[in-house]
Amino acid sequence: MGRPPRPFRAPIPSAQGLVRLDLTAPIGRYGIDKLAASLIGAAVDDPVRVARRIVREAADQAWHEASRVMQERDDFEPARAMLERLERMERECAAIERTDAWLSFWPREDDGQDPIFAQLRAADELQTAAATFRLAAERFRRENFLGSKPSLGRSRPLERAFVARFRAAWLKETGRPSPLSRTGPMVEFVRVAWSDAGFPAFTGDDDTLANFMGRAFTN
Repeated sequence: MGRPPRPFRAPIPSAQGLVRLDLTAPIGRYGIDKLAASLIGAAVDDPVRVARRIVREAADQAWHEASRVMQERDDFEPARAMLERLERMERECAAIERTDAWLSFWPREDDGQDPIFAQLRAADELQTAAATFRLAAERFRRENFLGSKPSLGRSRPLERAFVARFRAAWLKETGRPSPLSRTGPMVEFVRVAWSDAGFPAFTGDDDTLANFMGRAFTN
């Protein structure tokens, strides 16, 4: 039999599906509780509460960070379509600004009675409005350069963000950096923390979290 298929990347759960660990719940509510004392240290006052605080902060920040990455990619095509539409509208507005076709209908004298005069005044206002819109659209496109479409490739944004935010929260709470290792009790803690936070379960022998725990991030 072949190896079980690995998930391409963990899906981003809904905000309602994210578990915010209760800092005051009885000990044993979460899987990390039984690992807290040995990893954080008995000298720390209430290591379970500290562990829960670390996981809650890491999960919340990772969810927002990964959601932003995915949303930027999802928003690219609609944003590009909008900018292209603005560019077409700019060309149409420029044509309206340049035209003087309606001047051939301008009466020799305005006696206040000819309705065409009011229509031509409206056309003049339209030219002014077209110029205003064109300049605003040009400025918007210039200040909101879209660039190339974000590519996820084989990245795992939620998993990476969770490990990175976990490390930061661990350092802040304990004053010690978490070890760079793919094995050991800290890796097991992160795996359990991932589950406690309500993130989707891995299938088969997916070792993404362990791989990220053994890697140094530049950001």
